[in-house]
Amino acid sequence: GAYGGDGGDSSDSRVGGLVGYARVATISNSYATGSVTGGSWVGGLVGDADSSIISDSFATGAVTGEDDVGGLVGYGSSANISDSYATGSVIGNTDVGGLIGYSSVVNFFGTNTWVNYTTDNATACLGSGTPGGTGTCTP
Repeated sequence: GAYGGDGGDSSDSRVGGLVGYARVATISNSYATGSVTGGSWVGGLVGDADSSIISDSFATGAVTGEDDVGGLVGYGSSANISDSYATGSVIGNTDVGGLIGYSSVVNFFGTNTWVNYTTDNATACLGSGTPGGTGTCTP
């Protein structure tokens, strides 16, 4: 799995199963299967997706953090997400989402799905923030 910091310090930010911090990046046909543990901005695939595009990708590992914790993306700022999903359990304290923990205008395109595990505390696709786009995000 992926851990933030030196030796698994769970207080670190921007921790992802594939990428910790993606700024103006394109991630497609990618996946992560390991568990992810961190502090803030923790995602199963990407910790912080800043103005990035994520398409046809998925994450299946359990995600654990403090704030802005998501099954696919922990924190998304002006990101576009299409045809991607997350199936791992998601556990955090603030802004916890099955697909995205916190979004500052994330646009969904196509079909985006997540599995709602009863043992986690992700009660919605998006923990907090502003969704947009023409797609859907469903459990």
